[in-house]
Amino acid sequence: MPESAADRPELRQAFDALTGRFPDGVLSGGVEKGELSVRVGKDALASVLAFLKDEQGFNAVDDIIVLDNIRASGEGGKRFTVLYQLCRFPDFLRLRLAVDVCETEALDSAVPVYRSADWAEREAFDMFGVRFEGHPGLCRIYMPDEFEGHPLRKDFPLGGRDVASEAPRIYSRESDSLQALERQSPERGIRHSPTDTHPWNSAKGIKEIDLNMGPQHPSTHGVLRLKLAVDNEVVLRVVPVLGYLHRGMEKLWENLTYTQVVPLTDRLDYIAALSNNLGFVLAVETLAGIEVPRRARYIRVVLAELQRLASHLAWLGFMANDIGAMSVLLYSFEAREHVLDLFEEYCGARLTVHGIRIGGVPQDLDGTLVARIRTVLEGIPKHLADIRALLDENRIWKERTVGVGLIGAGDAVEYGLTGPSLRASGVPWDIRKDIPYSSYEEFDFDVPLGRNGDIYDRYIVRLEEIFQSIRIVRQALDGLPEGAISAKVPRVLKVPPGEVFHTIEAPKGVLGFYVKSNGTDKPERVKMKSPSFINLQSLEHMCKGNLFSDVVGILGSLDIVLGEIDK
Repeated sequence: MPESAADRPELRQAFDALTGRFPDGVLSGGVEKGELSVRVGKDALASVLAFLKDEQGFNAVDDIIVLDNIRASGEGGKRFTVLYQLCRFPDFLRLRLAVDVCETEALDSAVPVYRSADWAEREAFDMFGVRFEGHPGLCRIYMPDEFEGHPLRKDFPLGGRDVASEAPRIYSRESDSLQALERQSPERGIRHSPTDTHPWNSAKGIKEIDLNMGPQHPSTHGVLRLKLAVDNEVVLRVVPVLGYLHRGMEKLWENLTYTQVVPLTDRLDYIAALSNNLGFVLAVETLAGIEVPRRARYIRVVLAELQRLASHLAWLGFMANDIGAMSVLLYSFEAREHVLDLFEEYCGARLTVHGIRIGGVPQDLDGTLVARIRTVLEGIPKHLADIRALLDENRIWKERTVGVGLIGAGDAVEYGLTGPSLRASGVPWDIRKDIPYSSYEEFDFDVPLGRNGDIYDRYIVRLEEIFQSIRIVRQALDGLPEGAISAKVPRVLKVPPGEVFHTIEAPKGVLGFYVKSNGTDKPERVKMKSPSFINLQSLEHMCKGNLFSDVVGILGSLDIVLGEIDK
């Protein structure tokens, strides 16, 4: 839980309302450390989810997590536990809903209640084989459809399986995935039925053409493929195809010690590596009850906000280059280089920055480095002023961004958007303000908001966030307390049994880590909530009705990284 969390009466009220409405459906639960945990029966799941959203205001799904209980289930036991991490804002309450299910059973899909549960359920199906009845298109999302088994099950070998075949099949990863999607839900597919030899919809006067973007396309920000259906230049549908990287991070993490996991988090969102370190380390510290010294918390804030600066500057250059403004890429990367120099001086790395440790930070900030940070912060506004002079009122830039890729506040919440992309739609949701961690409650800063939820607003919000990050870092340096930079942590850290879901405000959105401990030096389960993965769900909504040429800009405005998506 966040460091500032405390028990709140609203959680008890929500629990009492739930047990009062579903006396037989609620099996157990209670409030602990500011979080409400409830276990419900499988048959009551759909009704409970609808009640929590419609009558209790839990309007967002943070994540859906599957636990494999094969080691403890025994004969007749339930193989899986599915956890629904729900959130209610603007009062920022968290609820964890647990339901047990056998391998042969299926759960009611949460998608009719929570639109953002779509990809999370597909991930649960792909990785564990949990089925969801009523899902609009349940099929694999990462693995090829012909893949046998489910990689995150406990009985699936860490090294994978060797499959011998007399005649190996050459398959198309993306076409297999789309065929499975269409078999499950024809209305969501983009192919035409065998009888439709001429894809001409005479009733609507629409001629559909199928187009492919990627996975080699330079503007997909990683190894991503988009399957599009267009009517001339107008986008009708978009189906993202994921899973080309096959990284298997979560499988690796449960076979490493807590300390060994931290460097692997660098490789997730490699444009903001240090933020990944911070998210995982905070979850472990909360679970282990480790008190981080105040000076270390301040240094973490400095490093995290410098990482936000570097990430937003990289996004600004890539985004402008996607639309054709090559000069902006050079301007933004010149500014970013100075920030990366600071990371190199601090810990010796520039990209996969490993700057956070369990219990604190690896190095102190000496006077020389503090002075360099202040100098870099003074120069960034000048670089941004040059960029804004090129873009803010540029006719071509505004034609390509204003009113393009629109998503309103209600739809943004429904699709699970977080971070600058959500705030550009006018939703004031920032974890640093609303569920503060690592001493963020001690700093004064504003949360920039947009009005229209278009590409231009997402651009302006990120620019303003850069100025707010500079403001935060200056306050942290001015008030840097004396003291230790790390707590005393055993060389072999064994975390007491328990579970925690901790979120931070990463540059791309809400980054979460669920950690379950079994009392040893290795986690029983680590599940990462990827903001890029969840945000990408909204791409089709933003693209429909826009021109094909706008797809590149809309995708770029979401600021995704495929290393984090294909975790």
